[in-house]
Amino acid sequence: MRQERPADPETSRTAVPGLWWLLPVVATCGILLALLRSELVQLPYLNDSAMHGEMVRFALAKIRNGHFPPDSWFPFLNLGSPQYLHYQSLGAMLTALLAWAIGVGRAFTLTTWLLVGCWPLCVYAAGRLFGLRRGAAMTAAVLSPFVSSFTGVGYEQISYLWSGYGLWSQLWAMWTLPFAWALSWRAVEERRFVVACRHCRSGHGRFPLPDRLSGFWRSGGVRARPALAATGQGRTRLPRSWRRGRTLCLGTRAARPRG
Repeated sequence: MRQERPADPETSRTAVPGLWWLLPVVATCGILLALLRSELVQLPYLNDSAMHGEMVRFALAKIRNGHFPPDSWFPFLNLGSPQYLHYQSLGAMLTALLAWAIGVGRAFTLTTWLLVGCWPLCVYAAGRLFGLRRGAAMTAAVLSPFVSSFTGVGYEQISYLWSGYGLWSQLWAMWTLPFAWALSWRAVEERRFVVACRHCRSGHGRFPLPDRLSGFWRSGGVRARPALAATGQGRTRLPRSWRRGRTLCLGTRAARPRG
């Protein structure tokens, strides 16, 4: 009979304290969700969320009829376009699957509420993936709701709320960008992260970025940063780091969606 391996005492002592660092992050998310509970009320939108909600409704109708939304013509914006091919539509299609169970209005407000309110969890997880210590990742996560920009269309809450600009699809990108950066950094250091990084960065193209950052990202500037940062790792590791960084850049460039 196979005997169970006894637990390592060092691992047992550090596992529980590690969870304590997560408590301030969870508490911050709880406070945000409580403060933003009015976002669950279904009201007509006076910003970009009106178009995003229509994309979810259109995607749901196509999925119910057995059609693939990216193959469809979206006639409800200007003169119409293949919106699901030329625009970042993955968030709308994922929400349409949820809307099949709970309705479009409730699914749209619920995703907005959860993605904005649980943003500190994303920051903490990405920080730990970067290799930050628990205290540093916790501090970044707790302070993340206070991010603001001069234009007001960055990663602050007013960009996504009913009273703001309604940049709902950018809200999905806000969750993927920290992981794309973290996996890029880890992929340069460790080969086992290369595949995950490539898929995360190519999938990130299905979501939009703030205007000022979008061009920099697509031009390859953000992609090259992990390889540039590797110059501080020592001369012996530099050629290997550059080769991996170049592979990531070329692979992501080839895999990202066109248009």
